[in-house]
Amino acid sequence: MKESRTQIPDKEKVRKLLRVAFPNVSDRNDLTPLSHDDCIYMRSRLATVADVDLPFYLVQILEDLLDTHTERVGDSEYAEAVVQFLNVLVQGTDLETIKEMYGEAGVSKTLQDENFIRQERQKAVAHFTKEQAFSICNWLESAYVWQDLKWYLSDIDAALTYWRMRCEIVSN
Repeated sequence: MKESRTQIPDKEKVRKLLRVAFPNVSDRNDLTPLSHDDCIYMRSRLATVADVDLPFYLVQILEDLLDTHTERVGDSEYAEAVVQFLNVLVQGTDLETIKEMYGEAGVSKTLQDENFIRQERQKAVAHFTKEQAFSICNWLESAYVWQDLKWYLSDIDAALTYWRMRCEIVSN
């Protein structure tokens, strides 16, 4: 583990941070709480959620994962999709492999796609507060030790880089 991760946040501390930082779904009459099955379904579909609705859905999914991550390597029920969504800067594609398989055109297309995704994700989370960024950092640090995310540590690190930066530059 990295030096900055000497103490993993306790899940109840993370839950409290999430609940304080994010709005409650009951604050909106047009939204209903997600069931656990809904949360699993939405894990890989966060990019399809309207920016205005994202905080309401994301907090439910993050909190659900605190209690329901599988602890089974290779059987995460899409927990990695949440981490990858939180990797707002979308970097790290294996360009060498893409070049070998698809040539320079494949690399060029991949970089264009990454840029598009990066811009859309930055726009989607632009209105997140410093407290929300801080609670996401704590959630990511907590998730770092989950066995189901063992193969996605570089994604967690990349996401943490972005959200730690947001903690420093976002003001209320």
